[in-house]
Amino acid sequence: MNKKEILEFSERNYITTNQWIEFADKKATFILSAVLALFSVSLTLAPMLKKIIIDLILKTEAPLAFLGYLLIFFSVAYISLVSITLNHLVNIIYPKLKPQSKRKSLLFFQTIDRMEMKQFKNNVLKLKQNDLIDEFLDQTYNNSVIAVQKFKQIEKSISYLKWSFLLGLLLVLVGIIN
Repeated sequence: MNKKEILEFSERNYITTNQWIEFADKKATFILSAVLALFSVSLTLAPMLKKIIIDLILKTEAPLAFLGYLLIFFSVAYISLVSITLNHLVNIIYPKLKPQSKRKSLLFFQTIDRMEMKQFKNNVLKLKQNDLIDEFLDQTYNNSVIAVQKFKQIEKSISYLKWSFLLGLLLVLVGIIN
């Protein structure tokens, strides 16, 4: 590849990694909204579930009373799984502002913010083609690390979400049946 092709490749790669980060953030925001909505709906069932648990524990014999304790366990597990899911989702959309490289990149907004406008303009205008390629490669690397971290968090949050959904469904069914 010649220098122009390397520059174009580097720029496209940089743009692509930014799009992956944006996609991960949008996906996390959508899932977060869904989790909060489902959790809010499940909270409306809490008084009914509390009554069922109290009735099972205090007003029935030992085998059925055990079901009350089992419902308590499932309720705590459900709340724990939803909390873990929310934690992973918040970690996705919470900005990670430390670049992996220690370079003062002209593509990284915090580096730019620490400069005077005149200094930033002068630095950009002095860039040679090789320097610009280095800037794109450096920031692409940093963004790739961020994108991978975000997608790992999405994977974890979906895993916990599946289990919390199953437990939540079980608790809803208990409320409907009773």
